[in-house]
Amino acid sequence: MTRRILPALLLASAAATAQNALWIDLSGEWRALAAQDRPEFAATDFDDSKWKPYLLPSDAEDLPARLWLRRVAVLPDGVDRTQLALMLGTVNSAYEVFANGVRIGDTGGLTRRQYRIPRPLTFDIPGNVLPPGENRLTIAIRSVSLGQRKGSIWGIEPTGPFRITYQRHTPRDEGARHINDRRVRDLLYVAISVAFLGLAALMFLAWVSETKQRHIFWFALCLALEGSRLLLRFLMISEHSFPLRWLPLEQLISSLFSAGFTYFVALALGFRQGWIRTGIWMVWCAYPLSLLIDDSGGWFAPVSRLLSVIAICLTGAGWWRQGRTRQAASQHGFAVALFLTAFLRLNSIRGSLGLPGGWAFGPYRISSSSLAFFILAVMIAVQILRWLAADRRESQRLAAEMEAGRGVQQLLLTGASNTYGEFLVEAVYEPAQELGGDFHWNRSAPDGSLTVVVGDVSGKGLKAAMLVSVAVGILRTQKSQSPAAILSTLNEGLAGNAGGGFVTCCCARFEPDGRVTIANAGHPAPYCDGREMEVEAGLPLGITSGLTYAESASEGERFTFVSDGVVEADSNGELFGFDRTREISRQPAREIADAAKAWGQNDDITVLTVRRVS
Repeated sequence: MTRRILPALLLASAAATAQNALWIDLSGEWRALAAQDRPEFAATDFDDSKWKPYLLPSDAEDLPARLWLRRVAVLPDGVDRTQLALMLGTVNSAYEVFANGVRIGDTGGLTRRQYRIPRPLTFDIPGNVLPPGENRLTIAIRSVSLGQRKGSIWGIEPTGPFRITYQRHTPRDEGARHINDRRVRDLLYVAISVAFLGLAALMFLAWVSETKQRHIFWFALCLALEGSRLLLRFLMISEHSFPLRWLPLEQLISSLFSAGFTYFVALALGFRQGWIRTGIWMVWCAYPLSLLIDDSGGWFAPVSRLLSVIAICLTGAGWWRQGRTRQAASQHGFAVALFLTAFLRLNSIRGSLGLPGGWAFGPYRISSSSLAFFILAVMIAVQILRWLAADRRESQRLAAEMEAGRGVQQLLLTGASNTYGEFLVEAVYEPAQELGGDFHWNRSAPDGSLTVVVGDVSGKGLKAAMLVSVAVGILRTQKSQSPAAILSTLNEGLAGNAGGGFVTCCCARFEPDGRVTIANAGHPAPYCDGREMEVEAGLPLGITSGLTYAESASEGERFTFVSDGVVEADSNGELFGFDRTREISRQPAREIADAAKAWGQNDDITVLTVRRVS
C-alpha cells in the first residue's frame, strides 16, 4: 500500500510545483535608444518600434553614457501578480528600473559616490503596476554610464540571469555570490601584489647599500606603487564597496608608476638631458590637472599606460644595444622580454590588438599585462642584483689592491718615530683616501747631521700615490746633502713625469752644532719653537726643468713641518688656518694631526716634528 501512495504523492507535488513556477526569460533582444533621456520612455503606451535592437547580456559590458532599454513580457494566465520579482544580471553602469512606468528600484544610486560594482540584482514588482485583466508587463531600464570604460578595474563580464519569476524562487544572494566568486578569481592579484611589495623591499635594501645608484631607488618605488595598486584593486571588489570613490586613487598610483618607470629608464640608460627629466615631471603632474577637466580621470589612464609602454620600449632598445658588446645572449633575451611586455601593456589600453586580456589558472585569473610586467620586474631585479654583485666584487678587488698599495706606500715612507743621534723625529701621515699624495722622508749622515723632506703631490688617490713612489725613489738614490740640491734633483726627476701635476716640498738639514738649512718649493713654511719661519719661496717641483732653489738658515730646538691638509682642514666653511696651526705647533705630531682631522679633514694630513734630545 505504501509503495502505491508514495509515487502518487510525488507526482502530485511535482504537478503543484510546476503549476506554481514562473520563469519568463528576458535575455536576448531589447529595444534601445541612446543619448536621450525622457520620462515617457518608461510608459507602457510609448512606441519603441523605431528603437534599435540591443542584446542582453552580451551587450551589457560597455554601455553608452545615456541609454534607455525596453522589453515587454507577457505573463501567463493565473499568475499571482502580488509575488512577482525581476532579476537582472550584470550591467556595467548605474541604472534604475521601471515596471509599467512605475519605478521599482535602482542599483544603489546614480551618482559616482553611490555607484557599486555591477552584480545580479533582484527587484520586487508591486502588484498594483498591473491593472486587472492586463497581462503585458513593460520593463524599462534607464542606464547612466559614469565614465568607467571597457575592461575596467573590476573586470565586468556580462552574465545573467535576466528573467521574471516569483519572489520565493529568486536567489536573493546571487549578487553577493557573484562578488565573492570575483574575489576568489582575483586572489592571484593579491599574491602578485605581495610579491611586488617584497621585491620592492629587496630593491630598497639594495639601494641602501648603493645610494649613489638612483635608478635602483626609482625602480623600487615603481614596484611598490604597482604592488599597492594591485592590492587596492582587489580591495575595491567588495559587496559593500563604492569603487568609483577609489578609482581616482588607483589611476593616480598607475600614473605615478608610469612616470616613475620612465624616470627609472632615463637614469638606467644614462639619459642626462634636462628636457627628458622635465618632460617626465610634467607628465607626472598632469594627472591632478586632468581631474579638473574630468573627475573620472578616465582619459589619463590610457596616456599613463602609453607612457609606460614607451619607457619599456626604450629599456628594451638600450639592453639590445648593450648586448652587442657584452653578455649578448642575456641582454638580447631581456630586450625581447621587454618588447613583449610593452606589446601586452599596449593591448591593455583598449584591447585593440586582439590579444587575450588574461590568463586562467584553475579558478584564478590574472591579466596578461600584470603577469608580463611581474615577470619583467623579476628579470630586471635579477639583472640589477647581478650588476650590484659584480660591482661589489670589483669594489672588493679594488679595495684589496688599494690596501696593498697603501701598505707599499707605508713601506716607502720612513718610520713614525725614530731617534737619529741628537734628534728625535716624529711623523704622522693620515691620507684622505686609501692612497694619498703626501710623503715624508729622512736620512741621517755619518757626521751626525739629519736631512728631512716633507712633500705634497697635487691631487689624491692612485695617481698621486704613484708620483709619491717616484719622488721617494729619487730621494733614496741621490747622495747630495744640500737641501737646495736635493730639491733640484727631485725637480729634474719629476719634470715631464708629473702627468700635468706638481709637487710642493720642503727640505731641511739639521747639523749637530744646531744650524738648520732649509729650502722650500712652494710648500707651507715650517714652524720653529712656535713661530712660522721665513724661508725663501720657490716654484713647486715638476712644473719645468732647470730650476734652482735658495736656502735659508735658522736655529732652534723644535721644528714642525705640516702639509696643507692641516691648514686647510674645513669645519662648516671655516678653515683650521695658519694661526691655529702656529698655536699648536709645539705639540707632538700626533696631537697636531688629530686636531686638524677633528676639525674636518678634506685632504691628506702630514705632520713631522724634529727636536733635540741632548
